Amino acid sequence: PSCSLLDMSAAVSTPKSAQKDTLRPPFQKVVGLAEKVASFVNSGVDGTVNTVSKNSWVVYGKNTYKRLETNLQGKVRPITDKTEPYVRPVVPYIKQATPYIPPVAIAVLALASIPVFFTGLIVALFTAPIWLTIAFFTAFIWIPIAISAFTAVAFFGFVASVRFLSKPTGQKILKGFWETIISLPGSKRIFYSPVPQVASK
Repeated sequence: PSCSLLDMSAAVSTPKSAQKDTLRPPFQKVVGLAEKVASFVNSGVDGTVNTVSKNSWVVYGKNTYKRLETNLQGKVRPITDKTEPYVRPVVPYIKQATPYIPPVAIAVLALASIPVFFTGLIVALFTAPIWLTIAFFTAFIWIPIAISAFTAVAFFGFVASVRFLSKPTGQKILKGFWETIISLPGSKRIFYSPVPQVASK
């Protein structure tokens, strides 16, 4: 089960040097609102996933997929057994090369994207009268679609962010970010109420 966006008592806890400090009321309200929103989002997503997973059509699809997978594995097994003696000696070399594959692939894509980008830019420049005219007369179609797509991406991005920050990894990142902010000069005076001084007798 997902926890709240933050265990705010831990993630926004006061540093050891200011154990008695408390957040100012406005920031306490922000923390409370963030926890309520995170709880609402996580509960909604978990409930939706639970409901969908129990749907009869989804269950039927899962069972069908498992049967197909089992049948496919049974048919492929004789072929893999025959090729295994030839593939096994190559596996160590593949494992050694695996760490270098992502950086090389990224470098190749970066280099290839430069000419592709400029080629597309030149083509778009010379064909601008055509596609600008089409875009103008079809604006009533693509503008609502673009707005809907942007809204959907923003919504799912927000939900994904809340889900990520609700996990231990996300909370660790958020706590580190908060500790960085609170370590800045004057930040404690902004976020925390001053500790009342007790007069000594």
